[in-house]
Amino acid sequence: MLILMVYVSVLNIMLVNSLFGKYLSKYTVNGGQGFKDRLDETFRGKAKLRPSSQSHRLQKLKHLQTGSGGDGRIKSGVLTGCPEDDSTYIIGLVPGPPDLSVHNDMASHRNLRIMSELRHVLRHDRQVKAHIYVFLRAETFLAAHRTWCQILPEQTSQRASCELVLLQGGDANSLNSLNSLNSLMFSHVLEKEKCMQDFILLHDSAHIGPSFLARIQGASRHKATCLAASADTQRCPLPAFRLPRAFLVAWLWNKYDASMSIEAAAVEFHLWGGGVTAVGT
Repeated sequence: MLILMVYVSVLNIMLVNSLFGKYLSKYTVNGGQGFKDRLDETFRGKAKLRPSSQSHRLQKLKHLQTGSGGDGRIKSGVLTGCPEDDSTYIIGLVPGPPDLSVHNDMASHRNLRIMSELRHVLRHDRQVKAHIYVFLRAETFLAAHRTWCQILPEQTSQRASCELVLLQGGDANSLNSLNSLNSLMFSHVLEKEKCMQDFILLHDSAHIGPSFLARIQGASRHKATCLAASADTQRCPLPAFRLPRAFLVAWLWNKYDASMSIEAAAVEFHLWGGGVTAVGT
């Protein structure tokens, strides 16, 4: 009986050793690293190769839309090295020609009113930064525009900068001429502001109140938004808009410089966001 038990034990040991060598040895790595360590190493390698879905979504949010297909559809491009910046506004002011038949005092003209209002808002909000472009034509230029631009950085503790841009254009009341000027303005801003996410366009017919910057938070940075809401959801009562970069690129790509309004173009691009009440008349 004892001999039989020893024989069975030896046979079992030989069988286990044979099975281990045939089926389990491939899970053992050099240097004595065990099966568990091998699994840990495999999972660590996969984690390095594939980022988490959350990180992937955050990275996508940093990419700006910079291209447009020939058929008007927007496609995403990538601007590398551009930070997420929610506190800097790119603003274009468009003064109209002085109406001397109403008032011959240049200091009280309406296109200086909106500039004075904007300066007041920027001086009192110490968190915001702004790059201002004042788009002028020969018939709209006043010496006061140059003075306003020169002293704006000092008056806002260097939080705002200003540039005068002289455009070549015709009658400001003509739709064709106005849209042609829009193309010139959009092209200039895109060239100067490589990391711009959105552009605020304000003609001097608009009125800016002290709560302008707070109200504008309701306007989307990713859709073309009218800053003067009205009953007509696809028509802006004032030429005052917040326009995403993708809209400016698509406008220039499709060369809408003669017949289409900003609202109609935004609808066609599927980038129309309606209106919010941020400015007045």
